[in-house]
Amino acid sequence: MAAIADTCSYLIELNIQGCQQLRRDGFLELSRLIRLQRLNLYRTSVETIEAVNIIRNCKDLCRLNMDSCSRVDNFDEVAIAIAENLNNLTSLNLCRAKSLTNQGLSRIVDSCGGNLIQLDIGWCSELSAAMGCFVNLARKCIRLRVLHLTSNRTVSSADLEALATWCQDLEQVDILGAMSITPASIESLLLDCRQLKLLDVSYCLQIEFLHVYNWRQQYPHVQIKKSFMNSAYRR
Repeated sequence: MAAIADTCSYLIELNIQGCQQLRRDGFLELSRLIRLQRLNLYRTSVETIEAVNIIRNCKDLCRLNMDSCSRVDNFDEVAIAIAENLNNLTSLNLCRAKSLTNQGLSRIVDSCGGNLIQLDIGWCSELSAAMGCFVNLARKCIRLRVLHLTSNRTVSSADLEALATWCQDLEQVDILGAMSITPASIESLLLDCRQLKLLDVSYCLQIEFLHVYNWRQQYPHVQIKKSFMNSAYRR
């Protein structure tokens, strides 16, 4: 990484996904690439301090992938760094950010929401709709086209109705595993988000296969995914 930083100072895109052998010194060298605009850290060994340092130095980042960065133990610190430094952020993947809380997400959407087009916060187990974080997200991220809320059981009908009201450019929505959403809230999303192309309602217990069948007939331009695993997920 030192060689890359020494010889490629004008680099704007770097993909090091899966590079598990890269250690702290390497990530510190990476932070010297201050012109980076797109950075993929998927499933690397980056830790909180290095991630924050990279974000503070690479202020031109517009696409950042930190999916499955399991060694980051405080994603709220990362979120604060994103909010304070990445004014041009359009795509952010924090899937499986186990330590990201509502406060961290709010800092991001309050500061960067106006430009965000893609956001993945699936499998973030500390995020809860009870505090209104997803409604706030909808109000602040009105340009969103792709949103992954995968496996967040707290996502509610009120959250979907907020998305239908504020995020009408949505093209892809993943709410796999949302336990309490109603068919009416799905219908609001399908009716108001006219650019929608993909909707995943797998394991949403209140959504029956008959609902999906009818929606597929009514909205043929939308690929609606519905699957189940076992008898715990009723048809």
